[in-house]
Amino acid sequence: MVGDGLTLADVTLVTTLLNVYRFHFHQNRQKKIKNVTRVFAGLCERDEFKSVLGRVMLCRQALNPLKPKGGKGGKGGKGQ
Repeated sequence: MVGDGLTLADVTLVTTLLNVYRFHFHQNRQKKIKNVTRVFAGLCERDEFKSVLGRVMLCRQALNPLKPKGGKGGKGGKGQ
């Protein structure tokens, strides 16, 4: 942000980190990058972003991806 105006960098920051903050950066990770979290949350509170994104909810708990069934995982079958 430059003064009170938005820059292309602000738009890029929010759109790049939006899903990361929604689904991956839980509260413990957010604590490690306080300044980035503060800037991201502040930008999301601006009317310009709220009108497009709505209310942005930050991740509270890490999501655990599903593990493949049947052993070691990975693609392919026998003979690889």
